Order: sequence, then structure tokens, then C-alpha cells
Amino acid sequence: PKLEVFELKEEFVNRKIVKVSGKTDLDAVVRVNNEQVLLGEDGRFETNIDIYKGIKEIEIKAVSRSGKETIIIKEIKTE
Repeated sequence: PKLEVFELKEEFVNRKIVKVSGKTDLDAVVRVNNEQVLLGEDGRFETNIDIYKGIKEIEIKAVSRSGKETIIIKEIKTE
């Protein structure tokens, strides 16, 4: 499925919570760091991710009904 990420474009993260938002196909299931995220009626999603020391990336995954996956991995740096 198509997958767009609107927020989380910066690589340097200096806060403990990062907002991740984007859009995918209406029939897809979205997971951010393996946590399922609810989709809006238009396929948009938004969630907050707690950033802990040692976290080096955030994985955003959309899975279609047929099992096809689209994955975006964002590398992050924490203070």
C-alpha cells in the first residue's frame, strides 16, 4: 500500500515524545514501532512515540489485506 509520512522529518530529536503522522490506503493496517495506529476515514493517522535513550530509528509500516508491506524507517538521534 502507499505510505506517506508527514511529520518526523527531522533527524535530531531533543524531546522525549515525537509526533508521527501520515496517510495510507483505507484498507491498510499501520504500525509505528510495532504499535497499531488507528486510521481516520481518509486514511490519515497520527500517534505519539516515546523516545528512550538508545532508540535509533522509528519504523512506520503499512500492511494491506493481501499481506503486502510498505515500510519507512526514519533514523533518529537523541541527546
